[in-house]
Amino acid sequence: MDIIGRKLLQERKDIALGIARPKETREEADDDFDVERRDVLTALVKVNMDSDLPAEKKMSDRDVIARKPTAC
Repeated sequence: MDIIGRKLLQERKDIALGIARPKETREEADDDFDVERRDVLTALVKVNMDSDLPAEKKMSDRDVIARKPTAC
């Protein structure tokens, strides 16, 4: 589980940094459906990586992985 969690976390970090795109593109989704907004893990990673968030408020990668079952 830890290996899978780390892989998912790295994928979401890459998406948040613009290095990768979600596997499903906007064109493949319904018009009323925003692919990036439905992915709670990506949203959590983006907020956690925000430079405006104080360091003491940021979650460690381990904490993010631990939240993954409740974030998906």
